[in-house]
Parts: sequence; structure tokens; C-alpha cells
Amino acid sequence: MKKALLIGINYINSTDISLNGCIDDVINMRNMLIDAYDYRATDITILRDDNFDFLPTKQNIIKEIENIVDKSTDLEEFWFHYSGHGTLLSGEKDPENNTDNILVPVDYMNNGYISDVDLFEMIKQIQCRSIFVFDCCHSGTICNLPWTFEYQSPTKFTVKKSDIPVSNSNIYVFSGCKDTQSSEDIYNTEDTQMVGAFTSSFIRCLRDSHHNIPILNLYRNICIDIQKKGLKQTPVFSSTNPSPSYVITKPTFSAKVNLPIGYANTKTSIMRNMNMMLNR
Repeated sequence: MKKALLIGINYINSTDISLNGCIDDVINMRNMLIDAYDYRATDITILRDDNFDFLPTKQNIIKEIENIVDKSTDLEEFWFHYSGHGTLLSGEKDPENNTDNILVPVDYMNNGYISDVDLFEMIKQIQCRSIFVFDCCHSGTICNLPWTFEYQSPTKFTVKKSDIPVSNSNIYVFSGCKDTQSSEDIYNTEDTQMVGAFTSSFIRCLRDSHHNIPILNLYRNICIDIQKKGLKQTPVFSSTNPSPSYVITKPTFSAKVNLPIGYANTKTSIMRNMNMMLNR
């Protein structure tokens, strides 16, 4: 069995920090998981801030991840996607790194943030293969995994190692940019919608590979695609495996249906004009 948790936050009730493409990001990701990787719609949970019944609050996000942790011994795969704001704070929870990478839930003003330390404490308990995608600013080391790969050229990565042990060697994290960078929204002329540049490249590269690709090749292709768009962000890949060889594979008998967007998008049309390192 496979499970997915997809989180898209446009901050529609906070016009000073509103985004445009995050809800469409998770709709597009949902459609791809069903279309190409045989996820059942009933096994995909979407938290989005235009749906009052499934709001991406801090409590709801943590609860849904913890639910997956509890079920992970019986799962084949867990897919997590977050599109929303990310930022850096002084390292209250992770003083050794001086800063905390944080996610910004829809209720952050009242209930605070979710830090990289919070995420790691949950993620390290997952027992199944897991793929995490973070399309947000300052997310390069968002999960603090032992091995971090940074793209330099089509034939070269730099690899950094930390001394953080994790027993599951099949956890993979894609981050939209380095810790010091912002993740951008772009207008997708093909689909005529605002989307996250990183999520758009992620899905495009999977489709260009016919949904069958080694995970490090996918990372390389995403970085190349981002560069071709002229964007000043370099995605980061991290893993619990020093030599990640997992191949993302489309099931042989998967039916390709290209699902349409099936939800109303009550998003603001205000373009992002951010300060405080809250770009995405």
C-alpha cells in the first residue's frame, strides 16, 4: 500500500504574504501520483487552505505525518509534498547549526512553526520507502538527513555527510533551493496557471523520463531544467543512503489518464511582495 500527504498553502487570508501556485502544485502532484504511480485517491490526503475541512494547520500537519509513521511498517511507500512558505530562524532547537529551517503552517501567527528538528524526529521513525518534496524557500537542509547532494554540473555533485544515524536507508528528500535561497513561483504557459518552479520542473522531468528514472538522475535533470529557466535557485537532494540508487518506476500496468484539476481554486491573484525572508 502507498500513502501520500500533500500540503499546499497559498495563505489566502494573509494578503501580505500570499502565494499563488501552492494549491495547484499539490493538485498537479496528486494527479501525477494517481496517473503514473498507481496511488489511489483515497490514499492521498491533501491539506490546503481553501478547504476549511482540511486546513494545513500546525496540528493537522504533524498529526498526519505521525499517522503515517504509525502505519509505515505496513506501507510500501510514503510520498510527502509541501508547497508554501519556508524561512530560517535562529537555532533555538538546533543550536549546533545556528539556524532552524522552518515550515510556515497556515496558523503560524497563533501556533508557531514546524522546524527541521521537528520534522527529523518524525521522519527518522518511518519504516517504509519515503519521498519528501519541499517547494519552499530556505529548505536545503530541511530534514537534516545524513547525506546531502548539491548539483554542480551535469556530471558533478558535491556530497556532505553528517553524523546523524537513521536506520531506514530508503528516505529521500528533494528541496527546492539551498538554505540561503528562495524558491520561485512561475506562470506555466502550458497549463495557464501559477505554479512553483521547482514542482513544475519535478513533474516535467518525471514525465520526460516516462516516469521511470533513477532518483539521482531525476535530481540532476531538475537542476538542469531550473537553470534553463534562468532561475536563481539550486535544488538540493538529501538521503539516508550514501549511494542512493532507487529507481522511481511506473508500474507496468498503470493506466495513464491525465486527470484534470478537480477542485475549485479560491486563490488570490496578488503577486508575492515579501520581506523577512518569507519568499516561499
